[in-house]
Amino acid sequence: MSKVSEHLAGFHKTAAAHHAEMSVSHRALSEHFAKCASMSKVKQADESASDLLQACADAHSHAANSHDAQAEYHKSAMEACQKAQQAADLEKNRVEPTRVSGVAPDRTGTLTAVPRTGARPMPVTQHPVPSSGGVDFNKLIGLGDLEEV
Repeated sequence: MSKVSEHLAGFHKTAAAHHAEMSVSHRALSEHFAKCASMSKVKQADESASDLLQACADAHSHAANSHDAQAEYHKSAMEACQKAQQAADLEKNRVEPTRVSGVAPDRTGTLTAVPRTGARPMPVTQHPVPSSGGVDFNKLIGLGDLEEV
């Protein structure tokens, strides 16, 4: 799947080519109308025809300049998009630390069951008494009393 910067780079590339082509076309038309206007002046033709031809030449010259400016804009925008693509490609290779672990830790000793109302009673497991003379955990929490009940 292509990224937006790739699509924009392609658009700017074709738009720059289009504007460059249109600039050449308008410049050629401008020169053509300028020649026609100068020839009509040489022959002492009607002034309005000469002015009209010169206006057409000026309009095409203006359009050619506008297309030149747009072609330059799209060329620079295309280069910026290509730089963004290169920067994104470099970002792909960079390792970022995350809090997601690929290995799930063993947490069976820290899990506690929470019984629901109406559920079967949970089996009570007796903890082994430490042989080193420590505290009997079963007596500490009262598990010994449960056996008497």
